[in-house]
Order: sequence, then C-alpha cells, then structure tokens
Amino acid sequence: MIETRKALLLLLVPLLILTGIVGCSSKNAECKVTLDREGKLDIIVNPPGESQEAKQDGTLKRNMQISPSGSTTTYEGELDKTYPASGNTYNVKVFIKIADDRLLDYKLEVTGGVYKDTPHICQK
Repeated sequence: MIETRKALLLLLVPLLILTGIVGCSSKNAECKVTLDREGKLDIIVNPPGESQEAKQDGTLKRNMQISPSGSTTTYEGELDKTYPASGNTYNVKVFIKIADDRLLDYKLEVTGGVYKDTPHICQK
C-alpha cells in the first residue's frame, strides 16, 4: 500500500509542475512583458474573450542611462491593439525598465474593449 502511494506521488508531482508551467506561460497571460536571452522584448496583451491574433500599433520611447555600475534602459509609450473578430480596440500604456539585460520592472495599463474605461493593470 505504501509503495502504491509513493508511485502515485512520483507520478502526480511532475504532472502538477508541468500544469503550473503551462498555466503560467506567456500565451495564457492576460498581460505581461517578457525579455528573452537574445534581448527580444515582448509585450503580451490577451484580454478575456478575445481569441484571435490582433494587430498592435504604437510607439515606445527608449531612454538609456549608462553609469560605472551598469546600464539602465526604460521604454515608455502607448500601443493600440485591435481584434478584428470583435472590433474591440485596447489602449496599452507601457512602462518597462531593464538593467544589464534583465527585466526589472514593468507596468501595463490596459483600457478599452472589455475593460472599458476601468484600467486593467499588470505589473512586476
């Protein structure tokens, strides 16, 4: 009986870990910023009920500060993301801070579409 419980536990633990990893993936996030090892910045906005790919337009201003202790880069601006299937457009106010190729902080403030005028905020 104890061996059966151990075997079941050894099977369930990896499955729970994998489920957690998939559940936290960027594609499922409502909004998130990621920075990969090559330095590619990705701003993800997936409002509830929107299921198809959407066009994202806008500009971000990049500011760099270099000091003896390292470099810091910030990105600020606004993006608009329109989902053709629903016709909803979302405005995304963006603030991102990166230091020495590491994502330190971000704040995304999303309005429009299902959020209407009440901002949905994602931040780190």
